[in-house]
Amino acid sequence: MTAFSKLSKTQLSVFEQICINNDAGHSQQTLRSLIRLGLIVEYHQRDGLFAIKRYRVPILVHMEWCQWASDEILAARGEIEQ
Repeated sequence: MTAFSKLSKTQLSVFEQICINNDAGHSQQTLRSLIRLGLIVEYHQRDGLFAIKRYRVPILVHMEWCQWASDEILAARGEIEQ
């Protein structure tokens, strides 16, 4: 789970947006870096004649992120040690 704490603010912000299905309008460089890290995957969604490039977070990565985010909140409150 330490991969999330090593992300830049931009990477983390984009990752969080993709977690909530907001995958449009992000920097291609940031998206490629998240793909290289294995945190998101690219897929194509068909819309009639068009194929739209989309991004999603694999479920296991999403579960790790939820646990990490929860631990970050609890640590900030002083309820757990990291």
